[in-house]
Amino acid sequence: MNKIIAKVERDKVKRFLEKVCVFDNYYVMRNIISAQAFKNVLERQILDADARFYFPNDSPFAIITIRNLAWDSEVLERRVAELNFFKSRDFTVCYDNFDKFWKSVENFLISSKIEYLKIRFNAKNVDMTIFLEEKSFRLVDSIIRFNKNIVNFKFDNFYNKFKHLCNLKVKEGCEDVEKLTKLGRKLFRYDRFHNDPIISNEIADKVYSLWIRNSCKGKISDKVFTVFNEKELLGFVTCKVNDLFDYKIGYIDLIGVSEKARGTTASDLLLLHALSWFKSMGIEYVEIETQIMNIGAIRFYEKWGFKAIQTYFTMRRAMSYEKQE
Repeated sequence: MNKIIAKVERDKVKRFLEKVCVFDNYYVMRNIISAQAFKNVLERQILDADARFYFPNDSPFAIITIRNLAWDSEVLERRVAELNFFKSRDFTVCYDNFDKFWKSVENFLISSKIEYLKIRFNAKNVDMTIFLEEKSFRLVDSIIRFNKNIVNFKFDNFYNKFKHLCNLKVKEGCEDVEKLTKLGRKLFRYDRFHNDPIISNEIADKVYSLWIRNSCKGKISDKVFTVFNEKELLGFVTCKVNDLFDYKIGYIDLIGVSEKARGTTASDLLLLHALSWFKSMGIEYVEIETQIMNIGAIRFYEKWGFKAIQTYFTMRRAMSYEKQE
């Protein structure tokens, strides 16, 4: 992008952000982050995309962006991209409005030979779901996000409660990556990869295998804890510090235990160590997500004081497979 085009685009995005309602964001609503910090993140997300579409063009009320996903493309063995939809408070998601600039998006997808396009959006946006279904998108995931304030969290209070109930040991780091990846391939089934009929179980399992391997290498996680009994590995948790809003938020990316460890305190010990580590890093809020259908996980997080703050849908369009579906 040359300097003249860059300035035109940046000015256009700034005019759009003046019309955006930021108070849908949990952290802005509670004055944890500023409205300007949130807008700065939106601006970076829009300008860093591989393609942008504005409606109307000069002073937009809505923007669609497309970003190519190299890692997803490699793992899913097809060209994958992510679509994001940003709208101002004055834009109504309806067929007439959306159709006016969807044609440009469609042309870009065809010219770029995008084979798999995904979008994640707030589940309360029912009109968006209807529109995307009309455009051959398919729902593959429903997510609920939880949040917990750990300012007053005390590790010792909980650890003393659990340490007498089981003969388990929690370790920091990845002693045996191969055992971890083997376990990870078995644990996760409620997700957009396993829910999508055009993605084989073998590839879906491979996603988590690589995810765990990259977490152990420190590429996508900042800390990993594992839990063992006297004989074997039972589970793990991966932790990441996200400073997207110039405010650090803890994020538990993956947590899981083997089938034989369910109903024991293995999950509790993993979460306990994760929360303790986040607190040692000066984190005030920790987030975790799970699928809406995963009732056991939801009850577990609620037991630990996590509060549901938002729900999301993930939909995808597989251009190469539309005729078969």
